[in-house]
Amino acid sequence: MSRRDAEDLEAAPDLIAEGARVLSGADIEGARFEAKIILAHILATKPSRVVINADPLAPDSISRFRELVSKRASRVPLQYVIGTHDFMGLMLACRPGVFVPRPETEVLVETVLGSLRPGRDRPTVADVGCGSGAIAVAIAHHLPGAAVHAVDISADAVRLTAENARRLGLAQSVRVYEGHLLDPLLAAGVADELDAIVANLPYIPSGEIDGLAPEISKHEPREALDGGPDGLMYFRKLVSQIEALPPRRRLVALEVGLGQARQVARLLQSGLECSAIEMRRDHGGIERIVLGFIDSQSH
Repeated sequence: MSRRDAEDLEAAPDLIAEGARVLSGADIEGARFEAKIILAHILATKPSRVVINADPLAPDSISRFRELVSKRASRVPLQYVIGTHDFMGLMLACRPGVFVPRPETEVLVETVLGSLRPGRDRPTVADVGCGSGAIAVAIAHHLPGAAVHAVDISADAVRLTAENARRLGLAQSVRVYEGHLLDPLLAAGVADELDAIVANLPYIPSGEIDGLAPEISKHEPREALDGGPDGLMYFRKLVSQIEALPPRRRLVALEVGLGQARQVARLLQSGLECSAIEMRRDHGGIERIVLGFIDSQSH
C-alpha cells in the first residue's frame, strides 16, 4: 500500500477508499465493505458510523489500518484479520487454526432451535466439531435451560470454544471436551442423555480442497475441511456411534455440503431408522441441513 503522509490522508472516507482499492486489486469481493469493517474494528465502532466520521484519524490508527488491509490482501480470512466474527448477533473471538463460522451454520442453529423449543425445557445437546463454539454458544444463549456439550478433536478449537463461552457469560451452560466425535461424551457418561446431536463436520471431499478460495485452502485448518474421498467419512462414523446409543427420543441435525443431503439422509435412515427425516435449504437455495428425528423405539 502506498505510504501517503498522514496529513494528506486523515479522514475515514479517504482511508476506506484507499483500502478498497488495495483489496479490489487482490480480487476480494466486497472490497469497500471489508475496508469499512477493518477500520471500524480499529476505531471500536460500527461500520455504519465509520463513513460519517470526518475527524482526522490518529497516525497509529492509519498505520494499523494499512497493516490489516495488507494482511487481508494476502487472502487471510477477514475474521482472522480482525479476530472476531458476528454469529447470530453474538460476537465470537476468531483465530487462525480454528474454522471460521459460516452463514450456513446459522441456518443449522435456527433449525435446531425451532425443533427443540416445542420439546424439552432443558434439553441436553451435543455440538460435535465445535470449532469456535458458534453452535454451542448460540444454542446456550437462545435456550437458557440447555446443557450443551461441545466437542472437537482440535485443542485450539477446544480452547477457543471455552474462551467464547466465558466471554459471553455461558461457561455454566457449555462444557467443552477434546476428542473425536462422541468419544469424550461416551467416556464422560453423558452421551446416553443427549436429546439432540448437532454437527458441522468436515464435509469437503479431499480432492477438492486445493481448488477452493485461498482463504480456505491456504489458511483454514485442513482437518476442519477434509471429509475424506467423498466428503462423508465423518458422517458414517458419527451415525455408527449414535446407532450404538441406548434408545431415546432424539434429534440429529447435520450441516452438509453441496449435493450431499440425500446421501446423508439415506445414512441416517439406514443406520438410525429415523421416524422422520427432513432437509432444509440455506439462503442460497442449497439443501444444507439434514434432520433426523428418532423416537425411543427407533434403533
